[in-house]
Amino acid sequence: MRIAFSIAVLGLALPVLAQTPLKSSLEVSGPQVALGALADRELPARTAQLVLAAAPQPGTEQVWSRAQLQSRLRGLELDPADFTIPERISITRQARRIDAAAVAAAASAYLKREVRPDQLQFTPPYTTAAEPRITVIGARADRARGALDLLCKDAGDSKLLSFTVAVAGVTAPAPIPNAPLAVRLEEAPFLVTPGTMATMVLNNPNLDLTLQVKPLGAGRAGDRIRVWSAATHATLTVEVVGKNQVRATSAGGLHEASR
Repeated sequence: MRIAFSIAVLGLALPVLAQTPLKSSLEVSGPQVALGALADRELPARTAQLVLAAAPQPGTEQVWSRAQLQSRLRGLELDPADFTIPERISITRQARRIDAAAVAAAASAYLKREVRPDQLQFTPPYTTAAEPRITVIGARADRARGALDLLCKDAGDSKLLSFTVAVAGVTAPAPIPNAPLAVRLEEAPFLVTPGTMATMVLNNPNLDLTLQVKPLGAGRAGDRIRVWSAATHATLTVEVVGKNQVRATSAGGLHEASR
């Protein structure tokens, strides 16, 4: 009897001992959250590679409840009882703010004149690159504001959209690389034109969205133009960031008045 009782107790304890503990916080570097990264012990290779969810946007946080993670595990045909799940799980995406000094160095190289970090006016975006490589891909003089708008990108982060940086106190046009000296910024080609559909991207901590939109006007790099979205039945104000590419800077732009 005593031996049978001991075996029964051991049998009940085995599932508990086999549980895999999951971390209460995790920072990921890639675009997905794999189960193996969240597990606090090694899992079989195929199980470890299972994707729980897309990673949050760089510099933002996702918070999962125990019930939410249990649901994700069931969706992967795993038994939540096989895991020790914290009450709250925090997931962040490895990222860093682009340094103003790096942007100033890129601006100086492009303009062939010294540009100080304190001359720059922009909101530093997050990049996932370990070593950001900032380059300037276009520019436009804005004499009304007494500034020069530079369109920049991080060559080390292919997912990061181009971003605009205003250089205060610089109003003279800069030459366009690989173009005749007579060509000035005001003559830079339009990247977006009416009659050709453009791709609009919206990135913010709560929403990641891509839509096809119809430009209502032409625009060069850094220009703000209006576009029509058939998906939202609204006219939106967006920024030109590339060839047939525009960016909405906030979800609020999706709620502009319909026409």
